Amino acid sequence: MVRKILPRILPLYFFCDSALKITIYGSTLAISTNVSAVKPPLVCDADGDSYESDNKKCGGNDCDDSNPNVYPNANELCDGLDNDCDGIVDENCPEPPAEPTRCDQDADGYDADSRSCKGDDCDDTNPYVYPGAEEICNDEIDNDCDGEINEGCGQCPDADNDGYTDCDGDCDDNNPLVNPDATELCDGIDNNCDGTIDEGCSSMYPNSMAAAGDSITVAYNADGTESLFFGSTGYQDEVSWALGDSIRINSHAQRLAALNPGFSWDAEFDNHAISGANIIDLKDQVIQIVQDGPYDYVVILIGHNDICDASCEDLLDDDPNTGMLSMEDFESRFVEAMWILYDQDSDLSIDENPPDVVVSSLARVSDLYNVGKYDNWCTMIWSLGSVCRVVTSGTQYCIDEADKRTQEYNEVLANWADFFGYTYVPQIYETSFTLDDLSDFDCFHPNVSGQNKISEIIWNNGLYAE
Repeated sequence: MVRKILPRILPLYFFCDSALKITIYGSTLAISTNVSAVKPPLVCDADGDSYESDNKKCGGNDCDDSNPNVYPNANELCDGLDNDCDGIVDENCPEPPAEPTRCDQDADGYDADSRSCKGDDCDDTNPYVYPGAEEICNDEIDNDCDGEINEGCGQCPDADNDGYTDCDGDCDDNNPLVNPDATELCDGIDNNCDGTIDEGCSSMYPNSMAAAGDSITVAYNADGTESLFFGSTGYQDEVSWALGDSIRINSHAQRLAALNPGFSWDAEFDNHAISGANIIDLKDQVIQIVQDGPYDYVVILIGHNDICDASCEDLLDDDPNTGMLSMEDFESRFVEAMWILYDQDSDLSIDENPPDVVVSSLARVSDLYNVGKYDNWCTMIWSLGSVCRVVTSGTQYCIDEADKRTQEYNEVLANWADFFGYTYVPQIYETSFTLDDLSDFDCFHPNVSGQNKISEIIWNNGLYAE
């Protein structure tokens, strides 16, 4: 694995420590489990329109919480804003001509009613105000320049005959199953016009997801187009097996979105993995997941760098301060991170709605070496000495030691996943990868094909496979 840790910037919070004592192999460890944070107060309805902001922390559906005229199902005012938060600006508003003139500054085809222009446009700064324009209800403007404001409003047809009109707040007057008094049907539609889709609906599938891990989960150089030689991090979250959103990947997030209309994700924000991360970094990743959550589903794939960061020379020197991390140290660090994820309130009790957690086994790194050792390009890249040297050196003793330590790490992951009630997937260790699954960049990280293979294996042996 290429080691380049580029930690993401975390908010500056202050933590109070509490400790949990647990005995592993006869030794008592003090494990910090408190991740309480002192945060500034969160204002979710800054404009006072009774709709909360749609940012991730508030989880509402007001697309502009600084403007009281903008909220779900508001009247579209033809003012250049998306007043009703449907993603469309000024829908159903007339299109003005393209070019303004001296007397027609708003380019609506009507000259201003000024002394010099002698036209009849009563507001030449607004392209939706001119003689004969459609009166837009509730905008307090004389749109048609007849001297009256909002005349004719309140006379709305009921196109779908459900007893509600646009004036009554029917957010889809072409669908009789949609109106303010309708029952929410869990069909991916806002049936009751409250601005929320499928509220109150239960699903066996999660609505949100996060990932922790290393360069595999950030899809490091998965297609070889992101090279560190050109100043890039190599991160390609868009094709990650966990949270990718590209058409080239069938990630867990995409699979969940297909099964649950209420599922949403951000391929980069929700991916807390870091290239070059070791097991000691898992704690910080989990803390960030807890702070950015709550998440319904968390996947973890980490530990390869604790093997690959060692060199064969380290093992041959038999120096206990170098080489691969011991099984005991790997265990203590994994357990510390899992307690934080398990006990997010730091009160040593099970959270009311704990996330579903899947822990993947580690791949057998010696198999990756065996796949590429007869390929001239791979051996040339490996000769530079930066790719999992403990096995690419080709020394059988070191390869055997790497295999042994991989099995020990997987034993730790399996035992403690079972302890916490998480799902452990052993099949990644058992999977044979080919050159077609590995990145041309280093013949070791999975390419897009390899990312798809990892996604499929963990999905089919995880929680939600059909």
